[in-house]
Amino acid sequence: MENKSTNHTSIAARLILVAIGLGALYWILESVIDVLIFHEGNLVERLLTPDPSETSARQSLAASQSRILIVQSNSLSCCWF
Repeated sequence: MENKSTNHTSIAARLILVAIGLGALYWILESVIDVLIFHEGNLVERLLTPDPSETSARQSLAASQSRILIVQSNSLSCCWF
């Protein structure tokens, strides 16, 4: 049987990986949309050097995703103790 603290750490690590993966997916999709729909530069340029407004929007989304995952993680932790 797994230790409860080890299980909690494992779930927290998975949530962090999910947040990173969702952030990366959003970054890529946003860049593809900018190139294909709005015709703003090429894909490599949009992936590596986005506009400052794009960067702030992407960071805001990543922060909100992280906050949601932290709240979910905290609500799950009540059941382990």
